Amino acid sequence: METQNQKTEEKLPVIDGYVKVELGEKSTTAMVAMVAPVGGGKHVTVDMIKAALADKGVCYGIHSTKIDDIVDQKLYDRFFTVAEYTPATPGKDGFIEYKFEKYTDNLPVEDEMGYVDYRELGRIRSITAGTTIAEITPPTDGTPGKDVLGREINPAPGKKAKFAVGVGTVLSLDGLTLSAASDGHLVFEKSSFVVHRSLNIKADIDFNTGNISFISDISVQGNVGEGFRVVSTGGNVTINGGVFSGAHIEATGDVILKQVTNHATVRAGGNITAGFCEYCDMRTEGDITASTLMMCEVYCGGTLVTKGSKNGGIIGGRYTVLTSINCQNNIGSPNYPITTISLGDNSILESEKERLEEKIALLERELSEIAMLVDYLNGKKKRELRLLPEHEERLGTSVKKRILINREMMVTKKRVDELTEILENNQVLRIDVSGTLYAKTRININTMHYDTEVDQRKITVSVDEFNELRIIPL
Repeated sequence: METQNQKTEEKLPVIDGYVKVELGEKSTTAMVAMVAPVGGGKHVTVDMIKAALADKGVCYGIHSTKIDDIVDQKLYDRFFTVAEYTPATPGKDGFIEYKFEKYTDNLPVEDEMGYVDYRELGRIRSITAGTTIAEITPPTDGTPGKDVLGREINPAPGKKAKFAVGVGTVLSLDGLTLSAASDGHLVFEKSSFVVHRSLNIKADIDFNTGNISFISDISVQGNVGEGFRVVSTGGNVTINGGVFSGAHIEATGDVILKQVTNHATVRAGGNITAGFCEYCDMRTEGDITASTLMMCEVYCGGTLVTKGSKNGGIIGGRYTVLTSINCQNNIGSPNYPITTISLGDNSILESEKERLEEKIALLERELSEIAMLVDYLNGKKKRELRLLPEHEERLGTSVKKRILINREMMVTKKRVDELTEILENNQVLRIDVSGTLYAKTRININTMHYDTEVDQRKITVSVDEFNELRIIPL
């Protein structure tokens, strides 16, 4: 007789197991659930799951091992994630790396011995054309991802670095380097670095500004205080105020001093233009124009002119001038010590010329020795086809040294030629005095000497081509 259970089992339909597939949001995942078979139906297989995924379009990020585990362990009627997407990697933002601090701290400079010079504040930052101010790293595009349907997921690109190209700066063609477009003063203004070609200081040079050293033109609206320095290493210097005791003014170009200069040092590669100067040490290879030079120590490689002050002129002190003097006021004074003027000081130029000629002779001997060494090593290399490493290094060093010496020889010979021309052209030298040439004035013109014993007005003192001293009315 059949039991009730046997009757029930006989009535169950035979249904094979099957697979359900669900996709996550934006197809980032794929989940499967195996539905158990009924009435002795067939169990779900790996191939059935993969076919079901394929029917849904799932083709990427499939975890085959996980599917094997689900089938082997007959984990029916539960959803399992069997495929996952690869997210896109967002791009990195670009950034800018500045090679200079945006702002200077204006603190006094301390030397290696611990001494603090409160005149050296380092406020002025000179920069040369082409110097890199900043390097720019561009943003990246990022790496694309894929969803489980194999579709590409676009990444979010990085953002460009935010910066501005200021006045006097230039961005490279590839957009990766910000550089100085010219020599000048580097400052950070508002949102960008800028390069000012000239430096205009609307104040006195004192402990608030510190010493000034700049690569191009400098203009100071105020005074230069005691002991402070204003130096242009590649331009002109203009001081609109006074220059006081112990100050140092220097320029590779011209120096213009518009008011009183007292107990100061002045150096120029070009010309010096000044007003009233007292107890100053002045040196230039160019011309000097001033209203009054009183008790000064002066070297002038060009022409010295004094004008603009009826009672001024060249008063006391020592003056070496290589070409001529045009004094439109006075030379000397009854109230000051002797005024000494040396005109056409050939001894200075002759001494320089002799030193340079000695230098040329030394360089020529050195070149001869290097040439012999180079010839010997080249010959040895030709015979033996190779040199020892130390000999090869010595050969290379010698060839480079020969190039450098030849360059130095060229510059030195050019200067000798310049000196020769100057010495040949300085045969006729003169001092014109439109005012009074006072007694107690000593004049040296080349090898000739003249001490004035009485006051004389409107005269010319000169040495002609025959090396004869002449004093004639102007």
